[in-house]
Amino acid sequence: MTVSKANHKDRMVIASMILILLFMPLAVSSQQTTGTISEQTLQHLDPVYGVDQRLVSGPLYNRTLPNSVLGNPYFIDEEWKKGSVEFEDAVFENLSLRYDIEVNRIVLQFTSVHGSNMQIALDNTALKSMTIDGRRLVPFPGKIGTDTTLFCEELAGGKLAYLVLRSKEMAVQNGTGTRGYNYKENVSQWLFSDSLLVPFRSKKNIYRLCPEYKQEIKQYIRSERIYPSRWRMDDREALVRFCNTLITGNK
Repeated sequence: MTVSKANHKDRMVIASMILILLFMPLAVSSQQTTGTISEQTLQHLDPVYGVDQRLVSGPLYNRTLPNSVLGNPYFIDEEWKKGSVEFEDAVFENLSLRYDIEVNRIVLQFTSVHGSNMQIALDNTALKSMTIDGRRLVPFPGKIGTDTTLFCEELAGGKLAYLVLRSKEMAVQNGTGTRGYNYKENVSQWLFSDSLLVPFRSKKNIYRLCPEYKQEIKQYIRSERIYPSRWRMDDREALVRFCNTLITGNK
């Protein structure tokens, strides 16, 4: 009788520990970027998404930033943004999304069937594109420091694409009198055409990709008073869109 009670108590303790492990959020870092959701956790998902493995395909995400760090690791900012994600055979819209560009994680927030907020990191490799707060992001066609798919903002698409790649890293904050940290954003701009990816540093990069339209491009730059030394992103976007009208107009 005593042995039976002890065994029953042991089984209850083990069962409780298993339940805790099943529903414990996983911390996401640059080292931990793989994993899948357990079947038990899938049962708690919002009925809107259900168990659709196209959308619900990555690990749980729960990242808490220390108060002592200035800034955030996200694309745009730390607020949840309305957006959409596109797969090969489906588009999911009206989602609450964030893109953690420090650890390269696209995060979906939803309400579980129990009414609590949950976060899941999506599978980057399965996505064709996404929008966050009206801004379109597509897979970056190059590899920079990671084997996983990076996403860049597509400011102009078409035969000639203008892409902006952003990342963030934590850096020591200088000049405050006390030692602290803040998030530093790294931005690089690119042109992509016919499988050729080149840094977008000057008008020479445009001439290289569109040599047959060099005179028209020069005239456009003069007429629009675009000064290469102050090239703003909206000027570059307009120039690439103009180049695409030349390309498509002559096909």
